[in-house]
Amino acid sequence: MNVSLNFAILVMLSATGWAQQRSFDEYEGRPEKYLGKEVTVGCQSAERENPIGTDDDLLGENVFFRVYTMGRAKTSFCYVLVPLAQADSFYRRYSSDATERNYTTRPLRGIFLKFGKLYYLGFNGASLGSGHQQKQ
Repeated sequence: MNVSLNFAILVMLSATGWAQQRSFDEYEGRPEKYLGKEVTVGCQSAERENPIGTDDDLLGENVFFRVYTMGRAKTSFCYVLVPLAQADSFYRRYSSDATERNYTTRPLRGIFLKFGKLYYLGFNGASLGSGHQQKQ
């Protein structure tokens, strides 16, 4: 391929966000660099699941989703905390039904956060209570 065609492909990938999509383990492997910052993962599918038990006071008006991510030919999973009011639309956009229908990995942006030993993404401002950390 010639240089101008390679450059055009790179620009197109950057514009669609694909060049910046990563699997969650790429962020989790270097938390000090990403904690409290917005990150993008390539979402393959999402299912509702709560990794911290049934502490409704802690969750507040939020729900967790387990999200399978893809980036640089690696797959991993993470938890994404989503405001309850947006849970249905989040599921419609990121569930395996949506991604299989379109045969695509969708970019998913969130703030890389930590609660206790759990690293997770906060979607649209969602975060957990007193044990929440944005920076170490």
